[in-house]
Amino acid sequence: RQHPGRHRRRAAAAVGARRAHHRHRIRADAAGRPGLTGQVPLAVVRGQDVVLVDVDVADRLAITNLFGAMIYGLDEKRLDLFIETLAPEFGAEYHIPGNPTIIITGRDALEKMMAARFENYTRMGVHRRHIITPPYFLEQTANTARVVIHILNCTMTHRKSWQPITSALGEFQLAKRNGVWAFTHQIETV
Repeated sequence: RQHPGRHRRRAAAAVGARRAHHRHRIRADAAGRPGLTGQVPLAVVRGQDVVLVDVDVADRLAITNLFGAMIYGLDEKRLDLFIETLAPEFGAEYHIPGNPTIIITGRDALEKMMAARFENYTRMGVHRRHIITPPYFLEQTANTARVVIHILNCTMTHRKSWQPITSALGEFQLAKRNGVWAFTHQIETV
C-alpha cells in the first residue's frame, strides 16, 4: 500500500518540471538577462485551429498598463493622464441603444468633451467607476494591436451610494510609435 502523500509529491514535481520547462522559453534580452523582454509562444485560436505565435511579453504588459492608466484617469477625473493614453489621431464610436452613434474624431475633440463631462460630474458630486476585465488580444504585431475588454460602468454619488449603470464591450486599436503604445481607435457598444 502506497503512502497517500507520495502521489501529491509526484504530481507537484511534474508541475514544477513543466513550469521550469516554460521558464526556459522566455528568451534573454540583448544583455543576456532572462526576463520579460523576450518573446514567448502563445496559443491563439484562429477559426477552428489553435496556432502558436510569438508575442512580446513587455508589449503585453505595456498595453495592459495603458488600460489601467486610461481607466484611472477616467475614474479620478485626471484628464491629463487619460489624454496621454491616446494617439493624436484617436477616433471613437460609442453605440448606445436608442441613441444616435457618437463619433469622435481626434484626441482634442475627446479632451474637450471629457473636460465638460468631468466638470459636470464634479458639480453634481458624481464619481464614475469603470470595472474592466483583463484585455483579450485579438491581434498583435510588433507595432499594432487589437484588443477587447468588458466594462461595467458604475456611479458613486457623493462617495456614499454606489450603483452599476451599464455594461459595455470595448474594442480598441493601438499603435506603438517610438517605443510607446497609444490607443488609436475605440468602438464601445453598450
